Amino acid sequence: MKTMKLFFVVAGFLFLTGFGKSDLQQGKDYFLACRSATNATEAFTLYNKAIESFTRAIQSNPREEEAYFFRGASYLNLGQFDPALGDFTKTIEINPHNAEAYWNRGYCYANKRMDDKAIADYTESLKLKTKMEGMVYELRAGAHFRKKMWNEAENDLNFILILKPGDPKTLAALEEVKKMRSDPTFDPQALKYRPINEQPAYGEMPPTNEMNAANERYITTVIQTHKTKEAALKEVLKEARRLYDKGDYSTSMKRFNQAWLLDDNNPEAFHGFALILRAWGYNNEAEKWEKRAVDGGYREPLK
Repeated sequence: MKTMKLFFVVAGFLFLTGFGKSDLQQGKDYFLACRSATNATEAFTLYNKAIESFTRAIQSNPREEEAYFFRGASYLNLGQFDPALGDFTKTIEINPHNAEAYWNRGYCYANKRMDDKAIADYTESLKLKTKMEGMVYELRAGAHFRKKMWNEAENDLNFILILKPGDPKTLAALEEVKKMRSDPTFDPQALKYRPINEQPAYGEMPPTNEMNAANERYITTVIQTHKTKEAALKEVLKEARRLYDKGDYSTSMKRFNQAWLLDDNNPEAFHGFALILRAWGYNNEAEKWEKRAVDGGYREPLK
């Protein structure tokens, strides 16, 4: 049950605009513009501009709930879970009844593999009547699944079926819970249960038509931005390594995957996959990519 697919979290709702706070409103404008961004580079730029605006709003008013909330959502969409956690926690401190801040914080915890805390936040969000009820039940089912809490996962999935009768995705998830319940070798922390864009080479799975189209759009855009494929590849690899050195392994893996899209035999991308897999503790998988990196000509010792 791959309930942890990455997606652009839209924070669940928009607060009513306050009293014309220019930095706050500018941040919201950047945030909303990300939803129509045509490529990852454009979205990255807009989210960072939003963060800058929300930071100025917070400097002007350290109790500005919306600024913390939307800055947290911006960090979350960039895969920067630690600062997002801090902002959602501050939002909850200011307003303990903010249901959307709870499930967004729970999503951060889940991506950090802190499922107990994620479940607690999802549950609180549901108690507070989140506007994203169906999705929060799905997220909580995923956390219960990873903890092998089969009854709780089934309960969440059955509630989704009340909201969406006959939903094929939910029915398939229920079947997977049933199958895994009887499989003593099942490991919910296995690499294959991470989001697809956090698996090396996107899990080496055959892409769907939709994925192929998205990949082609990305490749075309990034090459246009950097003039040549070689220059684009160099910049994407540089950013991926910068993120790795910063400790942002999830976003780094996404960038190495984008480099792999530009060159699916690139040994530096394989090297990056191995580094991150080791950092996450997937040592057997890391060794496979390390060998591919070395066989492809990469000679720098892996850290």
